[in-house]
Amino acid sequence: MLIFHGLALISASKYNIGDIKYLWFIQIILGLIASYYLGSGFWLWALGFRIMHIIYGTWILFKYDR
Repeated sequence: MLIFHGLALISASKYNIGDIKYLWFIQIILGLIASYYLGSGFWLWALGFRIMHIIYGTWILFKYDR
């Protein structure tokens, strides 16, 4: 799911700000790592969908909301 979410972010980056490329890159990398380490998929999913979105959202907030 992380890989597909990363691919969806690639598609959405055409119509969005250019900074989204970092998020889709991280999502795809985490998805590939999760496909290799099958036992730790939950923790990588939590890192990708929860923590990375919070970090990315905070970064975008401070970058554009000044």
